[in-house]
Amino acid sequence: MNDIKNLKGSPSRDLFKWGHKQVLRAQFWAVDIDLMLYYKEGCLSQSPVILDYKKEGDKITPVEIGAYNALLDKDIPIFIIVGKLEETTINEDFRKLKVYKYNKSTLERTNLELVSNNFVKWETNYRELGQYYPDLLT
Repeated sequence: MNDIKNLKGSPSRDLFKWGHKQVLRAQFWAVDIDLMLYYKEGCLSQSPVILDYKKEGDKITPVEIGAYNALLDKDIPIFIIVGKLEETTINEDFRKLKVYKYNKSTLERTNLELVSNNFVKWETNYRELGQYYPDLLT
């Protein structure tokens, strides 16, 4: 049986994304969004939330700004998760990830607002309380 929780990476998905870059015209831009949180029926919030992971020091690209802004126009919140993940310390690393709320940005200025210093606590609060923007900086 296919255990989806233990799946790490997908060679077929990576091949599709690489092929998209190779075969389609250069002006056919695309954005790889890392994760979308959503609820099943009966939960507090039905609204999806987009999470995009960045390693410390990574910049948000102009194409990502365009895609994020388009999603915000559809009332879909975007959160940028920033940190350093290592396979050997994944449990500890996840708790140190910072959560930034992405607000409408321009190419000249990326508008990020730090909302949490603890990703696990933030997502748990979001899922249990239906709040995606709690004050968890303390």
